[in-house]
Formats: sequence, C-alpha cells, structure tokens
Amino acid sequence: MSRGYSIRWRTQTVTRVTERGSVTAADRLELAVDLLGILSEGEMTALLRDALCADGWTPAGDGELVQVIDGVEARLAKDGRSIRMGVEGSRDVRGVGDDRDEAVRALARSEERAQAALSSELARRLDRAEADLQGRLAEVIQGVYVEALKQKAARLGEVSSIDERVDEQGQLELTIKVKV
Repeated sequence: MSRGYSIRWRTQTVTRVTERGSVTAADRLELAVDLLGILSEGEMTALLRDALCADGWTPAGDGELVQVIDGVEARLAKDGRSIRMGVEGSRDVRGVGDDRDEAVRALARSEERAQAALSSELARRLDRAEADLQGRLAEVIQGVYVEALKQKAARLGEVSSIDERVDEQGQLELTIKVKV
C-alpha cells in the first residue's frame, strides 16, 4: 500500500529595489572641427552650418546644430569649432535573496554587472556613431571647401569655367578659371 505525501517548502524571498533602482552610464567625446581659412572664419562656419543642415542636422534653441546617430547625440558648437557626441543609458537592477542581507548583496553584484555591461554597450555605440560621423563629416567639409573656393574665385574676377571631376583614386579635382 502506498501513501501520498505532500511537502510544503517555505522560503521567504526578499526583492528589494533601492532608491537608485537602476544604474546609469554616459560616454562622451569631442571632435575638433578645423576648417581651412579660404574665406573668413564666419563665412566658413556659415557654409559648414548650411551644409550640415542640408545633411539632416537640425538647429537647437541654443544656436547649436544637433543630429542623432544610432541613439548618440552629436552637437556642433555655436562657433562651429567642435562637435560634442554623447550617449546615456540606464538599466533597472534587482537583488533577490532568502533574507534581507542576501538580497542586498545580490543587488550590489547585480549593480556592478549591469554598470559594466551598460558602459561597454554605450562605448561601442559611441565608437560606431563616431566612425559614421567622421565619414559623413569628411564629405560635408569637402563640399564646404568646394563652395568656399567658388566664392573666393568669384571675388578675384570673372569665373569663366568650373570643372569638377573625380580622378582614378577617387579624389575630387576642382578647376576654376578666373579672368582677372
């Protein structure tokens, strides 16, 4: 003859989310924007701002231009001399244990792991966004130089011809003939 047994297991699980409740991380970098002095600094900055707006950047209320690349915010300074990039993030963390002390220790371990993982993720996103921005910025600046050279040539005299072409190495060749 067999008997059925019912076993009750009683465990107290404590879940504690601290006031922090989450870990946060941020990563930032700043890129210098050095333009050749083909025209005055103000004119070069204006050309850069116009070209960036044409590339999808939007004006911010503080005179800066902003674009978000893969969740990373890029801001052209008002003076046009630098671009600041930044990304922030947060993750909720929890600590569970059979008693309060164990839950607190588990929370501390969870916070450390989450902080390290989040920081690493944000650094990777910032690196990808920077590489993307550098490539796009090189194209934009090349366009700024072409426009600046055309304006400079027009100031020197009558422009008789402008020839733009790409050579075998993929480099832009610009020839401007000016009658003085």
